[in-house]
Amino acid sequence: MNVDIDSNFTYKEQSYSSAEILKKLSKFLTDERSLKISDVVKNRSSYFVTVLENIYDRGNISAVMRSCEAFGFYKMHLINHVSDSFKESKRVTQGADKWLDVKTWTESEECIIHLKDQGYRVLTTSLNDDSVPLDNVDFTQKTALILGNERDGVSESAKKMSDGNVLLPMYGFTQSFNISVAGALSCQTAKSKNPPTVDEVERQRLCALYTLNTLSWPENILKEALTKA
Repeated sequence: MNVDIDSNFTYKEQSYSSAEILKKLSKFLTDERSLKISDVVKNRSSYFVTVLENIYDRGNISAVMRSCEAFGFYKMHLINHVSDSFKESKRVTQGADKWLDVKTWTESEECIIHLKDQGYRVLTTSLNDDSVPLDNVDFTQKTALILGNERDGVSESAKKMSDGNVLLPMYGFTQSFNISVAGALSCQTAKSKNPPTVDEVERQRLCALYTLNTLSWPENILKEALTKA
């Protein structure tokens, strides 16, 4: 792992230096694990972001998380208008959530404004007449795709604030995919048109973060390693 480029990041509400973490903690990893982390990070992309709005079934949320991580997209946003906080289903995520950067929101408007401020084009899944087939979307530009809940779909307020609507083509009598399937298909389509996009600074931050998440009791190991000369 490259430790020449430094960046800072927050882990467990504490700020750390990526270079220092990699220098101190890489020795606790096997060569095979270090190589795996490097390979995964090289294929990460921040250009496609999945946004889940008011999804009722936690199993569906966890399934989409698993698909996003598997296809290399490590940023997700969860909008939950209800005060109930999300808890991932470990059985479904298979640990994928620990490799994701997940932000939660209580208002769709705030999430969309944030994404647009970050340079994302925001699209919603919808069966509107003006909806564009997912295969026709240019995923080489930063894109956030909002998937709506199982009953009502994407909210009207989100549609009004979005930059366009897309649909997942279907050829049977069924009108919609299960949200977990829609998430997987969206990630697969985006991945086919979306090369890795993280720069060297972000790669190093992710390597440091994934090193910490690989270790058991990382806080204790980190504290001991950083106090040693």
